[in-house]
Amino acid sequence: MSQAKFVVLKFGGAALQNSETMKECLKKVKLHLRDSFPIIVVSAMGDNTSSLRKLCMNMGQANSRETDLILSTGEMISAAIFADLLNVNGLSAQSLCSWQIPIITDSNHGQASIKSIHKEAILKLADNKIIPVITGFQGITEDYTITTLGKGTSDLTAVVLAHLFDCQCYLYKEVSGIFNSDPKTASKSTQLNQISYDNMNLASLHGAKVICHQAIQYAKDHNVVINVKSAFDENDGTIVSSLRSTHILLTKQRAFLITLEPNESVNYENAFLSYDKAWCLFTDESDYHKYIKKYNKNLVDDYIKITIVHTVPIAKNEFVDLISPYSNIFSCKQYYSWVCVKESCSEIVEQKLREKFM
Repeated sequence: MSQAKFVVLKFGGAALQNSETMKECLKKVKLHLRDSFPIIVVSAMGDNTSSLRKLCMNMGQANSRETDLILSTGEMISAAIFADLLNVNGLSAQSLCSWQIPIITDSNHGQASIKSIHKEAILKLADNKIIPVITGFQGITEDYTITTLGKGTSDLTAVVLAHLFDCQCYLYKEVSGIFNSDPKTASKSTQLNQISYDNMNLASLHGAKVICHQAIQYAKDHNVVINVKSAFDENDGTIVSSLRSTHILLTKQRAFLITLEPNESVNYENAFLSYDKAWCLFTDESDYHKYIKKYNKNLVDDYIKITIVHTVPIAKNEFVDLISPYSNIFSCKQYYSWVCVKESCSEIVEQKLREKFM
């Protein structure tokens, strides 16, 4: 089996949230078994990670060694339950925790980077026709400490494994692919057949939750084609690749604001400056609270950041004219433009932006 045609299948939390949704995932595994041998990566079931994270925050922990250990249990439970489901249904499967493979990372708790993955444990199972069900989102340091890779990074685990085994990568979600806006809130959203790494990465950085941006960046760097599909239907889904795309996407995310002093700088990945550098907005709540605590800033809450990702520059004056009645907190860049508005008027601004630019 060492020369088998492998395929990496990653199942997200919504796809694994209960026994009924897991049975749909089982159907996908059997489908791929017709012509390939699956390496399965799982997220935690449902909102389990969020519940564990909330528990840690209530205890006053943040991105520590012990927090990572607690958070890692979500995927361990998911892997064991799904492997058991495969076995009960006539397949041979075994759960593998990151430390059993091992997936080696640095020691940056909460945002660890993968340094290497050993293939031997996976190949040994494959040689015996046993399907590995691997915990996403986590790794282990060279001194045997469990780490986590960041929010949503089971996608990253899957993409890295696909590169390692030189095979196709399927990310099974609750949605049928990637849309030009959130199908949960926008009735006229359109599913995309294909999107480029660059466009998808920008959309992910600015609030699109379908794929974590670390996975997209890794896929781009190593030319791993990603197939995003639904666990619950037979739609073709969306392919993320190096092929250029011209789609305009609209994303929304919660924002946390601070006012800036002259020449004040903020160096966080998920922090964005307004055009006049009078405001900084954070899209990561933990980074936001760290900053306001460190620099004694006031809380400014209840805002939504709406972003248009565009492959060519849009007319800045048209963008400003449209959003100026609602906010003066915005920025126009070459490939994306955003505005931060009060939550109460986010729907009308989103609608106007869609009608004007999409």
